[in-house]
Amino acid sequence: MAEHQTKNPDRQKPFNPPGVQKPFNNDEDLRSQVKSALMSQTESAGIDIQVMVEDGVVRLYGVVDALSHKTVADDIARQIPGVTRIENDITIANEETHTDKTLRGEITTRLAHRPEFRGMGVSVEHGKVHLVGHAGSYEDVREAAALVSDMAGVLEVKTGKVKVGEGQKEDDADVSRTAATMIKSMGYDADQMTIYTDAGTLFVKGFVPTREDRSRIKIAMHKIRGVDKVEALLVTDDQVGGEIH
Repeated sequence: MAEHQTKNPDRQKPFNPPGVQKPFNNDEDLRSQVKSALMSQTESAGIDIQVMVEDGVVRLYGVVDALSHKTVADDIARQIPGVTRIENDITIANEETHTDKTLRGEITTRLAHRPEFRGMGVSVEHGKVHLVGHAGSYEDVREAAALVSDMAGVLEVKTGKVKVGEGQKEDDADVSRTAATMIKSMGYDADQMTIYTDAGTLFVKGFVPTREDRSRIKIAMHKIRGVDKVEALLVTDDQVGGEIH
């Protein structure tokens, strides 16, 4: 009987309990999928990036020319089913020609070509860029950061010193757009919410998972320039049909 079991080909196959979809040698499969996705979705981010996988944890390493390539590679890898965590050890090339002084000049010139970025300045230290000054909206800040991160030699981009809306009077439409952008940046689906402003009162309606999420959004909304009052009509998952405060 023992001899018969040994020769049974079915015993050579990996056993997967019912309902568990974990293919044999899953790490190697993940490595192949991540590498293929990097190569097919963005040539510049995929050529020199190597991939290692252990227990679902993906390590990316290699050298790319720009910070945006490192960010894109991270985003692509996260979309692969089965990836549990990303360790992004990709190095950004910082050639000798990309000195802090050179980078500062190049970034300043590039920002000056866009009217919405002309209120921003820049400081650079060891390849790390700090945007300063003021911008009309949070979307302008994000677009400026994306523009800079695509430049060779930039290792990091910080935007905390940019003041949004300073020196400008924002109308209700500006406030609503800023609120939607901020909510998205906080990880919520603003497209599934109703967001509008009337005479300085910002209304945010929709569903959120917990009361903590509702409080977090309300606090953030009060910080938007031009908001006099916030009406956060957000229903939590455990209060569907209940009273909204």
